[in-house]
Amino acid sequence: MTIPITIVAGYLGAGKTTLINQALDRALQNPGSSDHLAVLVNDFGSINIDEALIREQHPDSQVVGLANGCVCCTIADDFSRTLATLPELGIQHVLLEASGVALPDKLRRQCLLPGFHPSETFVLVDMQNHQSHLGDKYVGRLAASQVEQAGQLVLSKAPATPVSTLNLPDRPTWLAEDPALIEALLKPAPEALPVPQTAKEATTDLAVLVTPLTAQVTEAQIRTALSELPAYVQRVKGFARTPKGCVCVHRVGQQVTVSPSSPQEGGLVLFCPTEFRPALTRHLDHVIQELRAPSC
Repeated sequence: MTIPITIVAGYLGAGKTTLINQALDRALQNPGSSDHLAVLVNDFGSINIDEALIREQHPDSQVVGLANGCVCCTIADDFSRTLATLPELGIQHVLLEASGVALPDKLRRQCLLPGFHPSETFVLVDMQNHQSHLGDKYVGRLAASQVEQAGQLVLSKAPATPVSTLNLPDRPTWLAEDPALIEALLKPAPEALPVPQTAKEATTDLAVLVTPLTAQVTEAQIRTALSELPAYVQRVKGFARTPKGCVCVHRVGQQVTVSPSSPQEGGLVLFCPTEFRPALTRHLDHVIQELRAPSC
């Protein structure tokens, strides 16, 4: 019998980590069931923010981070080596949180490894930002391909945009808040679902910048710094130390959120089209220089 891998994919900031945490919450309600579940978290940066957020809420769960690249591209070998360690731990089901730039078809092909099989692929669609992503010349093709390659769709941040206006493909579709979605996520297919013989390509030209935050800052400072970032910045996530404790910070589209967090190493991960990387680097140097200052 092979171990199923359920994929949770979707563009940057769509809500994948939130959904994974909800699934772990449900698994922990059934004594012993979470012991056989492993979560692999793939982040496209040297700071695996999503892994930290899951570990924070579920410190006793089997959570493994895969940072510094995408499973379906640059760190496929790391993925294979990590999976090989799971059977001896008694793992019977793997939840894979894909990076925000991963393509489902390529991920399914990576899951065709000895002892494993690709189960269902859930792709999240951020209803507040999906339409603007589709119209973006840098990431539009990627966002469209992720949705087209979904096994099932999960609509997050509804009902800001009517579903009918998004022109989504005909797939089983859930609202992220639907309790039955979590049950579906935790019930993998016993055998491999169909996998395309060739993985469809969709070039993405995104750069990743990592900005350490070693100095203590106020919540107002971090909100201002994130709000002042140019519109071409696709996504920001990270941690900052404030006088009131550590906070987790996010920017998705133009929306900035700051929430309390357990102590973490300060730092931001920013995503932008590659051609804007020099401009964003200069912007960071001038606008949020105080956030990058060394600690005393």
